[in-house]
Amino acid sequence: MVLLFCTVASMLLFAGTTLGEVNYIRYYNESRENFNTINECLSKIPEEASVAASAFLISHLYEHDELYELPYEKETDYVLLDLRNGWDSDRLSEYETGVYEKVEHVEGLIAVFKSKQ
Repeated sequence: MVLLFCTVASMLLFAGTTLGEVNYIRYYNESRENFNTINECLSKIPEEASVAASAFLISHLYEHDELYELPYEKETDYVLLDLRNGWDSDRLSEYETGVYEKVEHVEGLIAVFKSKQ
């Protein structure tokens, strides 16, 4: 009887910590097209280019020798903004004028800027 109680209690505790993660799987499957679009934009950036990017894009750019998290004050070859959930939307106008030109922009998803120099 004690063994049965321990087994049921363990299952309930384990389920309580992992069932919430199912939402991430569902979100990924529902947003797969968006993730593919982001990956397509990121794949166009040369590996030798220096990049400043939003925090959630950094892990996808690990091959780059010069990789910085925004905000970064110095000029880089590329700047990438994550526009999902309104993140970095306020920075969009900052990079639309000045030393960068917009090379990719998917509304509400991602913006890629390349240095004009």
